[in-house]
Amino acid sequence: MPINMRYTVKQKITAVTLLGLIVLAAGGMTSYRTVVSLLAAAELREPVYKTLAVLKDMRSQLMDIDTTERGFAVTGKAAHIEQYAGASEMIRRDMDAIRALTAKNQLHQLRLDLLRPLIHQRLDFTETVIDLRRGKGRKVAEQQILKGEGILLRDKVRSILSDMEREEKLKLAQWERTMRIAGYNVWYALAAFAIGTLAIVIIALIIILREFVRFRRTEHMLQRLSFSLDNVKDLVAIITPKGKIEYINSAVENTTGYTRQELMGKGREVWGSGQYGRRFFKQVWENVRQGQLFQGEIEGEKKSGELFHLNEVAAPLKDRKGNVKRIICVAQDISHQKNIESRLDYLAAYDPLTDIPNRSLFIEKLQSEIAKAKQGNGTLGVFITDLDRFKFINDIYGFEVGDIVLKRTAEKLSASLPKGYVAARLGSDEFGFITTFQQQADLVPLVQRIMDILTETVNANGEEVVPTVSMGIALYPQDGEDAHALIKNADIALSRAKAQGRNTHQFYAEDMNANISKLVIMEKHLFSALKNQEYTVNYQPYCDLSTKKVVGSEALIRWKNDKLGLISPSMFIPILEDTNKIIEVGEWTLKTVCRQLKEWGRSYAPVPIAVNLSMIQFRHAHLVDMVESVIKEFDLNPKHLILEITESIFTQDISFATSILKKLKGIGVSLSVDDFGTGYSSLSYLKRLPVDNVKIDISFIREVTVDPDVTSLVTAIISMAHSLRLRAIAEGVETEEQWKVLRLLKCDIAQGYYFSPALSAQEFEKHLR
Repeated sequence: MPINMRYTVKQKITAVTLLGLIVLAAGGMTSYRTVVSLLAAAELREPVYKTLAVLKDMRSQLMDIDTTERGFAVTGKAAHIEQYAGASEMIRRDMDAIRALTAKNQLHQLRLDLLRPLIHQRLDFTETVIDLRRGKGRKVAEQQILKGEGILLRDKVRSILSDMEREEKLKLAQWERTMRIAGYNVWYALAAFAIGTLAIVIIALIIILREFVRFRRTEHMLQRLSFSLDNVKDLVAIITPKGKIEYINSAVENTTGYTRQELMGKGREVWGSGQYGRRFFKQVWENVRQGQLFQGEIEGEKKSGELFHLNEVAAPLKDRKGNVKRIICVAQDISHQKNIESRLDYLAAYDPLTDIPNRSLFIEKLQSEIAKAKQGNGTLGVFITDLDRFKFINDIYGFEVGDIVLKRTAEKLSASLPKGYVAARLGSDEFGFITTFQQQADLVPLVQRIMDILTETVNANGEEVVPTVSMGIALYPQDGEDAHALIKNADIALSRAKAQGRNTHQFYAEDMNANISKLVIMEKHLFSALKNQEYTVNYQPYCDLSTKKVVGSEALIRWKNDKLGLISPSMFIPILEDTNKIIEVGEWTLKTVCRQLKEWGRSYAPVPIAVNLSMIQFRHAHLVDMVESVIKEFDLNPKHLILEITESIFTQDISFATSILKKLKGIGVSLSVDDFGTGYSSLSYLKRLPVDNVKIDISFIREVTVDPDVTSLVTAIISMAHSLRLRAIAEGVETEEQWKVLRLLKCDIAQGYYFSPALSAQEFEKHLR
């Protein structure tokens, strides 16, 4: 129900009087405020004009600096330097003047704090141009200017000056507006107090509008500041004194994976990790609130759970009274640097291919084990093993397969060691490990077990590789009392194992040093043996088993040195292979044999001569061309030349071996498979190979008369050869009993001391007459 309010005349008069008094009071107050405003505005007017004048002068001096900078870069005249000096001095004075004029304007003071370093950078840039012009000439100075750094600095300075001029001009506008409003207010107050209320309302609206404009201006400035910080790579966060996030830039979002909305009002520990949680940051904020600066490396955790590292600085933001109002945190993401450091630490101790310790860590662990053994009077075994002829694996199958073989070897070696022992990769294909033991005999089963595991077939990219390994062992304390001596002696033992045919192991013995010295001396003389004509070729006859008639021979190289005497082929041929000299010596041997065949062919009925090819020769890219070239050089009938390859050559890569043998067969030479029965060959292999002869390995011939199983095996080999229309050749026949058994088994040809040792060319010639 509406309320019906009625006023009496007295009430109305009282109301009008009160209203009049209010209006009068308002007019009086308005007049008073107007006068006060006029006086205050008059006082503010002069500093504003002075400030604008100084800002204008600074603009002018900056233009002078630009002019003198370009002028001096082009002409190099000293006048420009003087003009620059004057302008720079004036700018410094103007900076001091404007700071004094705007001492009460906090915003201007902040701008001046930003302006001073920019001006110093601009002046430094000009001085850099001057130095470049003086030291390196006009072109370099102009190039420095063209980079745009000076223009960028100039534009930043002008931007700040523009902001200050804008604010000062706004003050003048406000002063003029105040003067105008004040005049109107006085006029209205004197002319008619009836519109006083309206004037009050208008003034109130003006005040509200002015506050709104100021708010919008501040908001715009904060937006510009936020935009600038969003383009900074460093992480920036503003924290309240209570530790709550008030602002973050885009770098924080990008690094942590959190959005602004997720982080606002939360604690800084949101993206902390581990020990860097709430308790840690609570202590940090407490220290910062007391005025201390925090700086340190902090581990963080992204929203996804991924860890990262920051180099962070937290500093207090204080008001004029020294009270901490905010805490600003600035951090650099150093995760990449930390990852690099971690990777370098890893590579310093571990092999990147196999992920097992490297030589450096192996030596460190060995030194540690030696120290333990000394304290407890213990014993150690140091084992060094490597893959036999690993270079051939790389050459045959490629480095990718070679790397897989190395990885599998490291895995198998690590898995085969007793718990607590670690394998290490010491070099290209060399591995090492350490064990404790009670008696030396206890190590033999371990060595054999490990060698059996390491020689298992490796499947790599569709290829089946059957590696063999050699191993050298040195024992502490008898073979050495420090890491260096033990590793050296284990290496010497490894060399002995290789010299004995590989795929075996050797314990270190003192006489090995002397043998190694002999090998070094031998290798030294080998390099000049061919040049000094120290090689000769002997010929061991092939004889028909039925008639004992000479039907061919095998060429065998011999080396006799003036100082070393006659050296066994088993000693120097492995060195020739390891040093790759076998290519050169092998070609010499082939030429010597072909020359001899040509010479014998002039006087006697020719018989074929067999020449051995090593694995390295067979894998050589120019083997076929070399053989064909030598045959043509001596105009030789190629059917009188037999090339022998070992069974292991074609079992490594049957496809490659078949292609090379077909090319050799195309030249017209005969082909033999040497040492047959010792490898992994089969009937299917032989059927694919274009060979003419199968040579039964000497190890079977020695046992053929005493071991029924060997006799059965030899019988099978001969039958298989005949079924493939190949001739069976027995090597190493030394007794009449062996000859009779082989003749009974229908072997075709034989060679050995029973028939004849290897002969010189002159002695062999007697068998041709």
